[in-house]
Amino acid sequence: MPVASIKSFLDRIEARKNKTQTGVIEVRGPNGYIMLVCYITDNPKFFLIELNSKLKKTKGKTTNTSAKNMFTHTGNIIVKKKGNLEQAMEDAINIGAEDVEEFMENDMEYFQFKCEPKLLNKIKCLLKDREYCVLLAEEDYVPQTVIELNESDLEAVSHIRERVLNLEDVNKIHDNLA
Repeated sequence: MPVASIKSFLDRIEARKNKTQTGVIEVRGPNGYIMLVCYITDNPKFFLIELNSKLKKTKGKTTNTSAKNMFTHTGNIIVKKKGNLEQAMEDAINIGAEDVEEFMENDMEYFQFKCEPKLLNKIKCLLKDREYCVLLAEEDYVPQTVIELNESDLEAVSHIRERVLNLEDVNKIHDNLA
């Protein structure tokens, strides 16, 4: 294979990396079910076409409504517990985080710092500067109201989720299921 062809291919790959976009698309399902699909892609129009194609023959449909307003958008940072909750609260105030909670999982203690999503990377770096061991930093959509579905609707939702998660560009999904 000629060197020029390889170089051209590598240049196209590099150009795609620089055009990567993130976004959130709303998907509505049966009886008030709402899913927010977070994606990372270099071609949002093609991703939407691909998503709509996957949703055919399901009870799911993409929408451009204000369903995102039914979720609270937050930034969450999980760190290993260092010191006590009072010190963590003081650090949270000093770096601009909105709240901090202490929790335990698998016999390990952690702090969860909450902040504005647009400040997520800044708060994460400031926590590292204060020698916290950051384990996870991500944006989250928390439903303001949750719903419960009957068995047949849950099966339909499971089918929707499975098809959406099979898409390569899907980063994460959030929904309003209880």
